[in-house]
Amino acid sequence: MTAASAQQIDRDGTVLKTLPTIWTGLTATGVTPAISEAMTTNLPNSPFAIDDVNGFNTLLSATTRDLYHRFYENQMQIHGGKNDMFAAWADSDGLVMDHYNTTPDKLPLYKIQNRAAVHAGGQLLHGAHSAVRS
Repeated sequence: MTAASAQQIDRDGTVLKTLPTIWTGLTATGVTPAISEAMTTNLPNSPFAIDDVNGFNTLLSATTRDLYHRFYENQMQIHGGKNDMFAAWADSDGLVMDHYNTTPDKLPLYKIQNRAAVHAGGQLLHGAHSAVRS
């Protein structure tokens, strides 16, 4: 994916200069430290890691705002497979472009899964395939 292909467009088809300010802020009400609405103004029109130490530096355990998942809005967000109207058709504005760093050393679940596979001698996945073939 290139930076240009990840850019969000507005409802009128123009490329957004910046992501829309995240209404009520990035973190849920009452979460400390709070990432306020004002702190999310003028974010670049591109995906951003919310746990980036040079950015918001939000912990994996921090609760962010909830995104709604409605069928018709989702169809408009997908925009015929272009996936470029999520910011335009969401109630969370620029929050739709956030993500966590998903490298294996950052995700606890990856470590647990990897450890389980090693202790099972690789049989964890092998057993699942054998059961399907039986």
